[in-house]
Amino acid sequence: MRPPTVLMAFRDQRGIALPLAMMVLVLLTSLVAALVAMSATEPLITANLKAGDEALGLAEAGVERSIWGLNNVGAPPAGASTDVPAPAPYDASQLLALGRGGYTMSLTAPPLPPVGTWACATAPLGSDDRCVVATGYVVRPSAPVPALPGAIPQGDLAGRRLLQVALTKFRNLDPPGPLNVAGSVQMKGTSDVNGASPQNCPPGTLKAGVTVTNGNTITTQGNAQILGSPDQSYVDPSEFNKFTFTNKEMGWLKQMAQSGNTNMHYIQPTSNSQFTLDMTDMNGLVFVDTVKGAALPNPPALPNEGDLPSVKISGMNNSGWLVVMGSLTMDGNITYRGLIYALNDISYRGTGNGSIYGAVVSTNIIDTIATAVDTDTLGNANIQYDCAAIANGGGYIPQGYYVAPGSWREASN
Repeated sequence: MRPPTVLMAFRDQRGIALPLAMMVLVLLTSLVAALVAMSATEPLITANLKAGDEALGLAEAGVERSIWGLNNVGAPPAGASTDVPAPAPYDASQLLALGRGGYTMSLTAPPLPPVGTWACATAPLGSDDRCVVATGYVVRPSAPVPALPGAIPQGDLAGRRLLQVALTKFRNLDPPGPLNVAGSVQMKGTSDVNGASPQNCPPGTLKAGVTVTNGNTITTQGNAQILGSPDQSYVDPSEFNKFTFTNKEMGWLKQMAQSGNTNMHYIQPTSNSQFTLDMTDMNGLVFVDTVKGAALPNPPALPNEGDLPSVKISGMNNSGWLVVMGSLTMDGNITYRGLIYALNDISYRGTGNGSIYGAVVSTNIIDTIATAVDTDTLGNANIQYDCAAIANGGGYIPQGYYVAPGSWREASN
């Protein structure tokens, strides 16, 4: 028999099972130990995530409470400046308990003081806007919820989230009269503009008839009539701008029209050729954008004339706000309750017995063609000032506060 060689000894596999089994056992033991360690921390991680989500929900409750306060009890009231402090609990002095935590809210009016680099980063749309900073707190199980946020011991705090939101609403332009034009006005036929007896307004309200900017003219022909206090008003352009929408407000109205909410309608023209807009079933905010959604330049720069649409409406019976980022022609039997606003010219030739109850505003941003309120002998073009219709669009424009688009911010903790 041949003696075994060294090579044969290396090929011999007898006895290898034991070391292999021990190696596998060590590996499995390590994996089990790791899983046991992870399982020990998983409940803590889950509890922390849950507490953070609860705190975020409480902060959102603070935002909702602020909106409720503004819409119901005033916190601070609309029109207040930063010199008017928000009453408790809207000054972040109280912790409003809810479940196993609570929330605080701080509500301020513009101009908004900077706090760090993130708070109130969104510039206000108007003087009625508010900034709310809401903080949600969650305490550990069995820990009491105190009445003051500063009374929560750090060891009892399980979660804390902080939100900053700008709140805004549809601004009531409150124009000085039923027809307001940053240019000249021609009235013919039997057209009638009445600001002398404004409807649904506070007692003692006085409104002009036709208001134009200085340097322009108001002419009447035939049986056209203007009534108001005064009948004709001429104002400086800076004064006229107080009851026109800013570019930022236009952007917000556009976003609201695109929101898909009830009674919000958005139209984007593809060219500046005149097109007929069918107003059937279009109560509420109707926003006709610039051609292909072109952005407006910042004043005093003027937009490209080719970016402004030309809209024609042949008869309607609607309520709301009609905002046209260009020129508007109305003819036929027109009945409208609310605000009609055009960035450029307006021509109104009425037939039948319809009237506009509210106000008409034309900023004539490019053209110098006179805004015309025309009628033929078969009918009339009437505009009757109505405070309520202007403010709420005949009941289709919501009056409460909304979160301003793009303003939602969460601070890092």
